[in-house]
Amino acid sequence: MAQKAVAEPDRIVAAFYPPLMINASHDKPGSAIEIIREAAHRAGREITIEFLPFQRAMHLVKQGEALMPSLFRNEAREPDFTWVARIDSTRLQFLTLDKPLNSLDQARELPMIGVEAGAATDVFLTSQGFDNIVRLPGPEASAQMLQARRIGAWLLPADLAQDVWDGLGFAEKLHTGASIHEYAIYVVGGLDLPSDTARDYRLALQSMEQDGSLTAILLKYR
Repeated sequence: MAQKAVAEPDRIVAAFYPPLMINASHDKPGSAIEIIREAAHRAGREITIEFLPFQRAMHLVKQGEALMPSLFRNEAREPDFTWVARIDSTRLQFLTLDKPLNSLDQARELPMIGVEAGAATDVFLTSQGFDNIVRLPGPEASAQMLQARRIGAWLLPADLAQDVWDGLGFAEKLHTGASIHEYAIYVVGGLDLPSDTARDYRLALQSMEQDGSLTAILLKYR
């Protein structure tokens, strides 16, 4: 008798973005990692999780080779992904070492603002006509540039920025400006993500939202 084929685990790719995605451990992996693990468990699906540079992870998702447990949804990305389910929302804010920046007009007066290349922060400032942008390889690089005062501000959700800042051991106080823009955060797959896979995760995440477990995980990291 022929043996029944064993389904391959779903490949989950992530990038370092605390508190959403921190590492692949079972101690404090990040809210989005905990959420996707619980969703996979409820859906009866096996998964593997690997951390990659952000652009590499995005490329694999677009190519249909993986899912990502956390991605900011914006107009530029809309046609490139299957938006499986919303898990949270976040606000972009300018982080500084001097006085808070509370508007785009104030930010335009700075010599340089740090963002991660290709990330939602880069896309947003570019769409607003900013030309004083330094595109960096990741949030840690932006934090290091700000701490060295090689940039005047860093654009990121304040909770993500503070986690990175604290993780690097910087003692200076980060000043948080007013909310500049809000994004929904989604679990995403490529455009050719099988409909049954999307359905399984969507239903599992809906059940987590309904019973409060999704909110409970998010609150652990706030």
